[in-house]
Amino acid sequence: PFSGSPGAVVRLASSNSSAYADGTYTAFYDQSWLINRALWDRYFVSTVPNRGTGTLADASITPGTALPAVLPNPRHVPYGDATVAPATMRDADKAAAHLLIAGGLNINSTSEQAWRAVLGGNNQLSYDPTGANTGGTAHNKAVFSRFSKPTTNSTASVWQGYRKLTDEQIARFAKNIVAEIRNRGPFVSIGDFVNRRLSDNGTFPLTNDKRLKGTLQAALDATPTGTEAINDGTAATAPNPTNPLNSPLVSLTYPNAFATGSATGGAPTTTAPYSAVSAFAPQFLTQADVLSAIGNNLSARSDTFVVRTYGEVRDYVNSTATNPVITGRAWCEAVVQRIPDYVDSSINSEVSLDTLPNSTAKTTNQKFGRKFKIVSFRWLTSNDI
Repeated sequence: PFSGSPGAVVRLASSNSSAYADGTYTAFYDQSWLINRALWDRYFVSTVPNRGTGTLADASITPGTALPAVLPNPRHVPYGDATVAPATMRDADKAAAHLLIAGGLNINSTSEQAWRAVLGGNNQLSYDPTGANTGGTAHNKAVFSRFSKPTTNSTASVWQGYRKLTDEQIARFAKNIVAEIRNRGPFVSIGDFVNRRLSDNGTFPLTNDKRLKGTLQAALDATPTGTEAINDGTAATAPNPTNPLNSPLVSLTYPNAFATGSATGGAPTTTAPYSAVSAFAPQFLTQADVLSAIGNNLSARSDTFVVRTYGEVRDYVNSTATNPVITGRAWCEAVVQRIPDYVDSSINSEVSLDTLPNSTAKTTNQKFGRKFKIVSFRWLTSNDI
């Protein structure tokens, strides 16, 4: 995952060569922004073992080879007929119809508790990143490892190991994420959530500008000091800080650090963005590190909903227009889930309706879409409301 670096269009000032004698600028598309959009919005990574994935010897993987009981991404769980052919699961156009995501989170959620649960989900797990297995001692902090097998679990140097966040840091991070969501959202896709904003309102401050970074990176940088800060910018032992919490945020002073100005013309001005001397070191947490840990269960829409309803009985004999007499009340709650199957299941769930000839089944499914099923139901009391 990329962190969404600045610059939808990068403009280079004209040089002394004849190619730029007219004083024009050369525009380059922001590859990071475009790759984020393609990676997060156009690809579905099922982790179903297939040829070329490196999970098993290619020679042992054929369309008919049985799938593992648990996929490499355990959040993807099989749905529907347990006898679905392995060849179907290895078909890029059919796999999604037979997989569900366990514990997905909507990127537009403004629940701090939900974000804390997701960010701290690997707290207290018996996981040893240095051995890439589950045989290690349970950590009492949330672990974010940039590498599948880092060199050490020591925190002696920012240049080795992996980050472990405290409950206080997770809580502040979640709070900052919700603030960014309220400021930037709603997000229409995962790529929209990951990428920075493209809006240009004329100013270019060096603060937490939403045109400089994506949602998660902005939330990381929003608290730069104190015990709740993830990448602290207070005390410095530069140029080689031994602790990621002593990695100062400094203003870069080298020439042409960052060019600002209109993308269509006019001379750019040079402004130095803030960075840190240990930025992108293994223990310097970035948006990409966070996405590597939680990106596989993020969603731009919700498929599970809580529906509550209320009913009452009125005594119309003794009621008046301004004073209704209510003799009974009832509240109930249902959790419903949207599933891949069409309402008219005579059409397979992986089939695009646009490719089919007109029929009653096609019309029904175009009108009502996918099925909903009731996951749970309960009666409520007035105290539950």
